Amino acid sequence: MINCTRQQVVVIAATACLLCSLACDQPGNGKTQEKHTSPTDLLGWQETRWGMSETELVEVLGDRIERLPERQYFGYDATYADYFVPEYTLVQTAFEVYLQMNDKCGGLSQVLVRHLDEGSTPHRDFECADLKTALSAKYGPETSSFASREPGLDRMETTWVFPTTTVVLSYSWNEGVSTSLAVRYFPTDKLDLKQL
Repeated sequence: MINCTRQQVVVIAATACLLCSLACDQPGNGKTQEKHTSPTDLLGWQETRWGMSETELVEVLGDRIERLPERQYFGYDATYADYFVPEYTLVQTAFEVYLQMNDKCGGLSQVLVRHLDEGSTPHRDFECADLKTALSAKYGPETSSFASREPGLDRMETTWVFPTTTVVLSYSWNEGVSTSLAVRYFPTDKLDLKQL
């Protein structure tokens, strides 16, 4: 029988545990190690591509898409939407998705993913933080980020820029007035739309 001191037994046990953990992490042992890589480009939102016609959008999105009761105009960038996805869930939060068409060429120029309670007044900073975490996990580190917090007014914007598509998460809360939580997808080079 081998005589060991208590200290020697602890050192031997710790060494054995260390060797076992190193052996388990070696390639080819059947244990997979997941590594997240950010996409090098984003071609649009889901299966959509910039410049698609409404007919093409209906084809690629199938029964997820519905016609709006009436055309909605988005004046800030001369777009309109005839179709939307009425219920779209991100991080356990309900959104609606507007497929915005360019007023001049009729092609898809932006996808607006907007919180279903857009315009209501509850503070949604936790939902915004969860959404930012999820988008960062999907798209990688943000290209730029901005946040401002003042009494009664919070604003935040995070942007991911890819060669084809830019993604912007925006949040604003104006106490007692309105709350806005949205993700916008649009062509990185909007000049391309003029040639469609």
